[in-house]
Amino acid sequence: MSKIMLGQIDLWIEKFDSTDSNSLLEDILNGKINIEVMSDSVHAYWHGELELAQQFYDEMWVKEEEE
Repeated sequence: MSKIMLGQIDLWIEKFDSTDSNSLLEDILNGKINIEVMSDSVHAYWHGELELAQQFYDEMWVKEEEE
């Protein structure tokens, strides 16, 4: 897989998180996001696979266990 560049991340965040990179970073640091799946979403979006990018975006969120 190729290296992800800042421009790709910016466009992906603009599409999926309305440029709220601080909130996204907080979720990453708190273990709420599967980084590998997020990376797949960024790559898919960059290659024009919008439906696949959306699918990966939906799947990247770590599901909290019910107590």
